Amino acid sequence: MQSEHVGIAHTAFADALTQDPRLGVDRVRDAHRALVDLDGAGQTADADALSAYVTVARPRHLLLSGNPGAPLAAIQESIGPRAADSRDQWATWLPLFEDELGLDHPDTLTARSNVAYWRGDAGDAAGAAAAFEELLGDYLRVLGPDHPDTLKTRHDIAYWRGTAGDSAGAAAASQELLAGFVRVLGPDHPLTLKTRQSIARWCGMAGDPAGTVAALDELLVDRLRVLGPDHPDTLSSRHGVAYWRGVAGDPSGAAAAMEELLVDRARVLGPGPPLHLEDPAQHRPLAV
Repeated sequence: MQSEHVGIAHTAFADALTQDPRLGVDRVRDAHRALVDLDGAGQTADADALSAYVTVARPRHLLLSGNPGAPLAAIQESIGPRAADSRDQWATWLPLFEDELGLDHPDTLTARSNVAYWRGDAGDAAGAAAAFEELLGDYLRVLGPDHPDTLKTRHDIAYWRGTAGDSAGAAAASQELLAGFVRVLGPDHPLTLKTRQSIARWCGMAGDPAGTVAALDELLVDRLRVLGPDHPDTLSSRHGVAYWRGVAGDPSGAAAAMEELLVDRARVLGPGPPLHLEDPAQHRPLAV
């Protein structure tokens, strides 16, 4: 559990709590609510200690005060620049969510998802994939196959499998995600189309660039129909076709396609750099 200053900080806020008019029948929960609001202003010389305590322990008191969702937000707001520290912070708070809310509560599952994500971001992609696979089983049981958090977890599995070097496994996981998106969102939804693009790229990285070109050609047809020729995703598909055509052994065809794309991108997006390239390494998690 997060380190807490016992003694001077508790002495500093004891009087404030005993005099707080909000303390009702549920005195424990009400006390936690009061602690969340204390900032040390106008208190004793121990105000700095009190403020430091509240800052460190805020997620705990938010959780114990019965404030849904607020503890997750408080932890997220305290995340620093180092992924390993973020991983450890979420892992430290997770047992409190499990103890107070139960293993199947949505906030507990979200906390587990954050532990898994930061584990991968700290360098353990294989461990993150395994953690998300375990989490998927619980999401399926608790929320069902079509809940957004379940679908997001499927994408995370694919992303971290691919990041760990298992492109074939990432393609397989993305295929399962695609089935869910088609069922829930329909075949023409932008996330469905993005998932088809991810599958094609992962297959290319797994050693089938010709299959990737064919899949992206089919995707391009659908994006032209659904989104139009000037949509950024359509332009991205054209870049993908050109890129993988070169990988598949047709560099002259790839160069010609890139030249045509350059003209349209300059017209649509301006002369600056493109929004993103169809680089096979770019597989950040989707916002489901």
